[in-house]
Amino acid sequence: MKNLRNWLTTSEISKIFKVNVSTIKRWIDKGFFRVSVTSGGHRRVDPKDFKAFIAKYPKLAGNSYVIKKIIKGKELNKKALNWQNYYIYLYSNSSLNVQNKLEEMFLLNVSVVDILQNVVAPTLVHIGKLWQKGKISIYDEHRMTFLLRMDLLGLEKLISGRIGFGSPTAVLGCVAGDNHEIPLLMLHLLLKQQGYRTVILGINNPASEIIHASRKEYASLICLTQTFSKIRLDSYFDKVYKYAKSSKVWLASGGAGWPITLRKSKKGYRYFDSLSEFNKFSKKLGKPV
Repeated sequence: MKNLRNWLTTSEISKIFKVNVSTIKRWIDKGFFRVSVTSGGHRRVDPKDFKAFIAKYPKLAGNSYVIKKIIKGKELNKKALNWQNYYIYLYSNSSLNVQNKLEEMFLLNVSVVDILQNVVAPTLVHIGKLWQKGKISIYDEHRMTFLLRMDLLGLEKLISGRIGFGSPTAVLGCVAGDNHEIPLLMLHLLLKQQGYRTVILGINNPASEIIHASRKEYASLICLTQTFSKIRLDSYFDKVYKYAKSSKVWLASGGAGWPITLRKSKKGYRYFDSLSEFNKFSKKLGKPV
């Protein structure tokens, strides 16, 4: 039997990376670490394998002085930033136990906004176009979208927010008639790393609910998304904008389905056709703690 005295426990690794023990166990299950098991059934990681892992994933250097010393001077791997490969990964897998590619990109030091704008967003557009043309089934469209959603939730656990007393609050919601929630999750990830507290209302929200939630949560920012909806938004938008303007709350919108007539900026309102633009805007706007 191996001498595991100097091998690392999942608890020790979680403290170095500043993540939950459950995250380390998930990485082990997905093959990030090779482990040996003690006679008591506890998993241990070889220090050599641990060093190889953190050398491969430079993003973790930001969490620990120990890791910074180990990987100092390592080159960053940008090859992970490829939406075509990510689509193939989604199309080829049907199991939630496969390695989370978005987590891997993040650990390879790819920024959250780059992952979302250059990988996730074009992948979603591609899936939508293929389904509209009848080149993939509704089963495949739903399956890949579900896997993508789970990948985003896995990525969310790695993003360290600075939420505390005085942090600004953003209310996020799909407009009435829209049932595409992934854009809300993408906005949540961007805002979380900036220190915003987010309230996600989900799909198909009446204007009255957007206003009610914003008032109740003392929001400083309202984000509306529309990927597809048959409902005319003129009166809907007017109601939310009127509230936002009178309450000095910023209103932001986005999505491929957002009406052209409502994309022009005006006092207290901006439409964004890219996540990078929204990211820059929200950074300046909230001045999170």
